[in-house]
Amino acid sequence: MLNLLYKEFKLSIHPFFLLFPFLIGALMLIPQWIFTLVPLYFCFVSIPNLFSSYKAFNDLSFLAMLPVSKSDIVKARIGAVVGLELLHILLAAIFALLNRAIYHNPNNFALDLNPAFFGLVFVIYGVFNLIMLPMFFKTGYSFGVPLIISITAATLLGLGMELLIIFNSSLRYLMEESGNGIQALLLILGMGLFTLSIFETYILSIRRFESVDV
Repeated sequence: MLNLLYKEFKLSIHPFFLLFPFLIGALMLIPQWIFTLVPLYFCFVSIPNLFSSYKAFNDLSFLAMLPVSKSDIVKARIGAVVGLELLHILLAAIFALLNRAIYHNPNNFALDLNPAFFGLVFVIYGVFNLIMLPMFFKTGYSFGVPLIISITAATLLGLGMELLIIFNSSLRYLMEESGNGIQALLLILGMGLFTLSIFETYILSIRRFESVDV
């Protein structure tokens, strides 16, 4: 499986997708902005182009010729996606710290850049993966409909939370005014849900991919 994961980053994933998180993360430096859009750009840009290249280069047929199991194929693909997501989150967090250092103003008109915000980001990626990848592995080839549904769900979750923060004072207090302890707890909760979603994504994906004739 590790060799397949190495193949993903060495052959299948263009180096641009490793540079892209730096470019998108810099958007965190925009003052008073809808910061949820930053992690969502991974869903909008990286995943469509990445899976399009898989299809264009007939990656599944190449994998079928290798002496590897279907479970390893699924693990490597999920590992590559999760690895890119974690890179996006890490760099977004670094730029978020720079934002706080430059502007000295933690208060944003929508979601603030705090630990609770990144807990939400983990949940957004978890929901995206849980929809996108099992639907994709139903064929291992077609990704259009899974992409549309997963992007819609992730966007509604992210931007819905942005709107709720603006109009719901109780949620705003929980996410932004409750103190560092609660915000750290929300971050840990988001990370936990993200981790659980990875396992569930793998279970559903391998169950569907086992019935695919490659």
